[in-house]
Amino acid sequence: TATWVLQFWQFEVLGAAYLLWLVFKHFTAATDGEAHHHGPRFNSLWQAIPIIAFTDLAFSLDSVTTALALSKEIMVILLGGAIGVLTLRFMAGLFIRWLEEFEYLEDAGFVTVAFVGLRLLVRVIDPALVPPEWVMVTLIALVFAWGFSKRTLEPEAETVVEELALVQAASPVVAGIPELEHHATPDLPKLIETQPVPLPDPANRVPKETDSLV
Repeated sequence: TATWVLQFWQFEVLGAAYLLWLVFKHFTAATDGEAHHHGPRFNSLWQAIPIIAFTDLAFSLDSVTTALALSKEIMVILLGGAIGVLTLRFMAGLFIRWLEEFEYLEDAGFVTVAFVGLRLLVRVIDPALVPPEWVMVTLIALVFAWGFSKRTLEPEAETVVEELALVQAASPVVAGIPELEHHATPDLPKLIETQPVPLPDPANRVPKETDSLV
């Protein structure tokens, strides 16, 4: 299949155009008023498979072509393809779970897809301009290092931040009321500070009727 695809450069151009269109759609979706994770989301795994397949095809064209040239055994080729499908399925599920945990990972994934699309396009224009494998690997590693650099806040942490913001916003309202100013400050150490309670002076104690019986 890889040898057949390489014989028709039009397929590589279409693949590059499709990947670059996905990247463009993702990074321009913020102007449409979408939520924080702007861009198209996958409602099911079947929507993610074409993109993953294009990515896998772009990075494996050379290696698959070499394998077809070195081995004519159908069983060996089928076994290698089955192992690749299982590995791809496992990594896709893991990547989807990571998307919910790391804030920048989705953008990093689309930047990587842009690299793949540009590589396919450059291959069609002039194969001599295609960067070496180590350059692509280094760029992708740096992009994903940025993607894993920040975790998404847990719901509990977001609730605490929102409550502190509300306390800060309410501070001007209670200004001038000493009893409320102490509780309205967002400085948590002051909220838990314990004030000493003075003990009554025995000399100023009011005598009671039971004292005369002693």
